[in-house]
Amino acid sequence: MRTFINGDLTVSLAREPRGEWIFSDADTWASPDGTGSATTRLADRDGYFGHAIQSLILERRG
Repeated sequence: MRTFINGDLTVSLAREPRGEWIFSDADTWASPDGTGSATTRLADRDGYFGHAIQSLILERRG
């Protein structure tokens, strides 16, 4: 198990989201040296409208 903090967060939108629900298709990558990243594609009922990326600082837990 690892805990992490976000080093930063960038969200880029090609358009405004529509409706009440947002779908996030996320993927996280972690390296053995304690860094990583998380990327997410954002969509609504009309399709994808943006993405987000986070830099992660990881620490082993337990």
